[in-house]
Amino acid sequence: MTIHLIAVPYDSARRGERMGAGPLVLLRHLGARLRDRGDQVGESIVEAPGESWRAEIRTAFELAHGVAGAARAAIARGEFPLVLSGNCGPAALGCVAALTPPPAVCWFDAHGDFNTPETTVGGFLDGMALATLTGKCWPELARGIAGVQPVREESVVLIGARDLDPLEARALGSSSIHRVPERDLRTQLPAALATVGALHRDVYIHLDV
Repeated sequence: MTIHLIAVPYDSARRGERMGAGPLVLLRHLGARLRDRGDQVGESIVEAPGESWRAEIRTAFELAHGVAGAARAAIARGEFPLVLSGNCGPAALGCVAALTPPPAVCWFDAHGDFNTPETTVGGFLDGMALATLTGKCWPELARGIAGVQPVREESVVLIGARDLDPLEARALGSSSIHRVPERDLRTQLPAALATVGALHRDVYIHLDV
């Protein structure tokens, strides 16, 4: 199988800055490592529409649209899409939009990313990625991504989250999302994965490094 690397070199709509500097470096080095071990590797770079002024929120959803197209095309060719992104939201929304029906989601992250505009204290859009994925916020912008459908809470496993805002923690506590603390990975993760795996053919694995 060919592994198709999809780079999204943006952080908060700014290209090549902060976390947005990482994807192209990873693309180069990871691609070389994979080829050295004998894998076939394809590559794509998702770019925001060229404009002199860029709105952060709109750009995040435009990038998600680009990821969806690249991932969908890779899957149609029988390739495995691996997205390298400076932000969580565009990668997650784009990958889930590329899969029909919506997949199970395994979200490896120290943060919950379950804030909404009403609960956030930091105002960081990427801290709303999982909430957006499950339909809790930005529904109109999400609907602009072809193929995207909200993921059911019971289809999500949040793994290792330990840094939550107060209202975010309350929202997670009242949700149906499966949570596995880092201290219980060995004992609880297999059962949680089996639960969501029984409901879905496909799984989106999200790893925030």
